[in-house]
Amino acid sequence: MSFYVNQLTKPICRKYSKSIYPNFTPVINSLSITTSKSNVYTVVNIIGDNFSPYDTYVNFGPYKNIEIVFISSLQISFIVPINSISGNYSVVVVNVYNSNLSKKVNFTYSNNLIYSNSVNYTIT
Repeated sequence: MSFYVNQLTKPICRKYSKSIYPNFTPVINSLSITTSKSNVYTVVNIIGDNFSPYDTYVNFGPYKNIEIVFISSLQISFIVPINSISGNYSVVVVNVYNSNLSKKVNFTYSNNLIYSNSVNYTIT
């Protein structure tokens, strides 16, 4: 946001250079590791943007709704499912948008699922 005064010295006006609406779409920039062995306890840190402390989870290939640890809006972590077999898996972060990004009060409101880009993860 920048401020300016016009030539006639009228009151200060605001000029917005960016949209005033927040972006709720999560973005994955990188994973702390992209390969692990099957049947091994593995924590993966996700670095990115727009992660929410409320109702955010990870989809790991066929494993859906994996709980995360919220570190900041730029970093979360999750545990790779221990029973994952060897293969390639897509990692996707999902924010559940309930029109105000606050904690659930009940289960009756409608949710919009907002998906991140997909990043490949390999289990050997």
